[in-house]
Amino acid sequence: ITFYTDHTGSLGTVHDVAIKDRTTYLGSNTGIYYFKDDELEFFEGSQGHVWDVETIANDVLVGHNTGTFRLEGDRLQKVSNRAGGYQFVKVPERSNVFLQGTYTGVSKYEKEASGKWDTNSILGIDFPVKQLCFEDNRTIWAAHHYKGLFRFKLNENLSAVEDKIAFGTNVLPNIYNVKLYRFKNQIVIQSEGKWYKYDPLVGEIVL
Repeated sequence: ITFYTDHTGSLGTVHDVAIKDRTTYLGSNTGIYYFKDDELEFFEGSQGHVWDVETIANDVLVGHNTGTFRLEGDRLQKVSNRAGGYQFVKVPERSNVFLQGTYTGVSKYEKEASGKWDTNSILGIDFPVKQLCFEDNRTIWAAHHYKGLFRFKLNENLSAVEDKIAFGTNVLPNIYNVKLYRFKNQIVIQSEGKWYKYDPLVGEIVL
């Protein structure tokens, strides 16, 4: 185990780490950093809040306050203008297709054979989505930091919402800052220190 301490304070708060081709990238609230010859370097042009850094389909994608970027050598190429990329989740049973939660909803990403990323916003989700989980290949769960939980059924090509169910305080003790996970093929929720799961047979959240 190797530890690194930033004594200058310029690194800020690290939100995510990714490794590609033996290079370690860090995303923080001040931008993107990487290690070169064991020294921390700033990735020029990346100033701003970085929420997510991931190696996806052999690319390093960065969810940034101003959009989503792909790292190409020493350059940043913008892939999407939708602000605040929080998290990527792979679409089950589909190759090179991912969904991303953002400040204003959910985006679909599909990597084409040419290497280009095709991105589109999913119609019917228009609030910040920091956490995403798939129940199946067309059903997603989204957590809003104060509005609670939502279960969305998407259309076949994942471009729009067909059905929506909201879960509030009639189901959970507190809908503020609910945590959402997928564990052993089940949707699992944490609220006020208690754990719940979604039972698809009855269509309810249970303890």
